[in-house]
Amino acid sequence: QSLNNLKNIGINSLQDITKYDLESIKEAIKPSGFYNQKAQRLKLIAQNIIDEFDSLDNFKANVTREWLLNQKGFGYESSDSVLCYFAYRDVMVVDNYTLKLLKKLGFKMDYHQAQKWICDGIKSNLNNIYELYGYEISLNKIYARMHGKIVEFSKNKENIHDMFIST
Repeated sequence: QSLNNLKNIGINSLQDITKYDLESIKEAIKPSGFYNQKAQRLKLIAQNIIDEFDSLDNFKANVTREWLLNQKGFGYESSDSVLCYFAYRDVMVVDNYTLKLLKKLGFKMDYHQAQKWICDGIKSNLNNIYELYGYEISLNKIYARMHGKIVEFSKNKENIHDMFIST
């Protein structure tokens, strides 16, 4: 909804974000929550991308996790999300759903431990994954689909009850 709202008010580029007034951006991204903080950070990241990469294409090709982690408001999950879903890099996103699911299954891990464990498991089973799909699929797509399935599973009310509420 927030993306549609931004488009509806004429924001279609990084330059538009940097030039548009903050109050209008806040109103447009209200459905995403924490809109006051997010609007300021959106303007800041847009300006930083322009200043350091000049274009979204150059950003997509050259951004690093370290650069993202140095941006205000970016942690591991948001940085890895940009790399996986926007830059199409071979990065597994670990979120709270993933960590809660692993914990419920008896695996207490931090972000990096969980990411490594999942990636190692996927890589050691690539031939089985290719066989399942019937063709070779990129690691990026596998990681994105795995993360998506974890989120989908975790948002299912029956699964939430079974996994997170009942003992």
